[in-house]
Amino acid sequence: MCSALRECSLRGSLPDEIGAWVDIEAFDVTKNALGGKLPLSMRRWTKLRKLLVDQNSFSGGPLPALPFATFARPWTTPDKFSHLSDCTISDEDHDTYACPWPAGAKDVCMIRSLDVPYDQQHFRLVNDSDCHGTPPPTPPPTPEPPAPTPAPLYHCVHDKCVPASSGVTLSTCQSVCGTLNFFKCVDDKCVPASSGVTQSACQSLCGKALRGAVAHAVTLE
Repeated sequence: MCSALRECSLRGSLPDEIGAWVDIEAFDVTKNALGGKLPLSMRRWTKLRKLLVDQNSFSGGPLPALPFATFARPWTTPDKFSHLSDCTISDEDHDTYACPWPAGAKDVCMIRSLDVPYDQQHFRLVNDSDCHGTPPPTPPPTPEPPAPTPAPLYHCVHDKCVPASSGVTLSTCQSVCGTLNFFKCVDDKCVPASSGVTQSACQSLCGKALRGAVAHAVTLE
């Protein structure tokens, strides 16, 4: 269902009853003498894909919440929009709407700029300065989560774990620093040493020779 009433010398305001046109896909009333507020009942137009209401005198109310996310986006050249949007809602000197703009409107809805000759039909996207009233405050950006604190690193200095700019974790340092992990058998006892065998190996051997000699002496007696 389409409604093209472009340049038909229409006057007055749009009635709320047009919200019943729930199957409408395009609404074009450009270049008429319409005024007042756009009926909020238009938000029932969930199938709408084109809204052209510029060059009228709409003012006072907000732009209805239409499905702007499904409208085609305008494509551009570096200096201006070369292809008109499917949503043109006003001229810079006419048609004032109440803030805030509904969701998606600032991505597709355009107004005709007056800083270029009329025949060039230069349009630009709307922004918060194009509506009246106080726009909603811009929400503060979501703060970045704090970076995880790196685990401190340690070096073994004089048999003690001390913080350092590089090294190993404290648990790793403590497992080796200040602890002699090798053992030697001295006087039939396993004692720590800078070299040797593991404690379990030392314990399995240390004292066996002495016990064997004592056992042999007992046997001779």
